[in-house]
Amino acid sequence: MLKFKFDTLEEMAYPANFNMDDFKSINSFAGRVKYANERLDKIASGSARTIFKIDNEKVLKVAKNKKGYAQNRVETDFYFQNFDIIAKVFDYDQENDTYLEMELAKKVSPSRFKKLTGVSLENVWDFLYNLKVTYNLKGKNRNDQLKPLNVDEDNPFLEELREVVLMYDMVVPGDFGRPSTYGEVIRNGQPQIVIVDFGLTNGVYDDFYK
Repeated sequence: MLKFKFDTLEEMAYPANFNMDDFKSINSFAGRVKYANERLDKIASGSARTIFKIDNEKVLKVAKNKKGYAQNRVETDFYFQNFDIIAKVFDYDQENDTYLEMELAKKVSPSRFKKLTGVSLENVWDFLYNLKVTYNLKGKNRNDQLKPLNVDEDNPFLEELREVVLMYDMVVPGDFGRPSTYGEVIRNGQPQIVIVDFGLTNGVYDDFYK
């Protein structure tokens, strides 16, 4: 994966009591999460990472373990930023992948997702399931029967999602049928759905989850 310094649109507006140098100097997973938790608002927490709000535009994703390292490493791949449906990454720990700073996205409901993309989350799940069967991709619940897909496969969101999945060997359907995988942002003055959790490739799954 190619790694570059991402262009930060503007300085991160961390609270005055959050010092990035102090944060970086902490050597333990639990210590970094504790430091952020005492100074930032926690948005969500999973098995691998905890997400904190920095300001009204950005979030901080902090690794909780080696799984978090691996997922941060995937999400900071420079080429991801060429996709419109991917949340933007502004900065990250270039040495150890302990954290990354990402575009803040509003939570979306299934109905809001369908309104903005033209497809339902169920359509997405079936679309990716068929993709897995067609291309013999790895994944759970695999069989040789395609799902009926009552949606235009030329839908722009699905077309770009297909590219992301095939290029990065994503676990499919995986979590792509969950609202929490997505968020709403404003691009060029218009609301748009983006993927905010895209660190689980088959490589990461095999190394840490299988």
